[in-house]
Amino acid sequence: MDLSEQEIIICEDSCEMCNGGWPQNAYSYVMENSGLPKDSSYDGDLLMTMTTVKEGQSDELTENEMESILESTCPASSGGSQKNTNNSSAQRYAEIQTYAYATDRCVCYTDGSGCDCTDQNEALAVMNVASFGPATVCLEASTWQDYSGGIITADSGCSSGFLDMNHCVQAVGYAFQEVDSEGDEDEGDESKSNDGGNKQLEGYWIIRNQWSSYWGMSGYAYVAMGSNTCGVLNDMTQVFI
Repeated sequence: MDLSEQEIIICEDSCEMCNGGWPQNAYSYVMENSGLPKDSSYDGDLLMTMTTVKEGQSDELTENEMESILESTCPASSGGSQKNTNNSSAQRYAEIQTYAYATDRCVCYTDGSGCDCTDQNEALAVMNVASFGPATVCLEASTWQDYSGGIITADSGCSSGFLDMNHCVQAVGYAFQEVDSEGDEDEGDESKSNDGGNKQLEGYWIIRNQWSSYWGMSGYAYVAMGSNTCGVLNDMTQVFI
């Protein structure tokens, strides 16, 4: 079912439209407005124009035109003119009851000294994705533009710092593969292969991006487990319907 991402981008007040926003605020918006309507249209050009107008970088839309778009898009509870009822013309779906973190979120200190992202429990995140389904993940993706396949590791140059995060994606699953051990028994679970050699398991997250199916592996990427690669564990949340 295609639901209206565009409504959240236009109507959620804390969102910077095409410049981004926090998933948690999007969840709260959906909770407050009893879900989202069906809408398969997504006008990226309009959203980009509205973003530049909102930031004062363009006068392509007048104040009245901006207000008209808000009124025609947003439910009444968010400043629009639509009535948020359950009749056929305004049916809304996927109402969120609550959301939770798939693993402990980073701790950021009020004194401005930074954030601590060293204690994320990846095994807990795996169990929660297995139990409750895909999770929204915010991370640092500045090195992802040229990704075309394989497992992204910390060696790719992406940062795991909370304050470096600049993109949000979806963790839809995970997988493990056997690799030849280099003799370090502290790195993962090892098992003996039939030929007597050591094998160890290495895991990776299966990530769904939104940069079209031409990016990565038909729109997907693999992100290595074990070292909070690109900050994949910094802000991992799941909703409950």
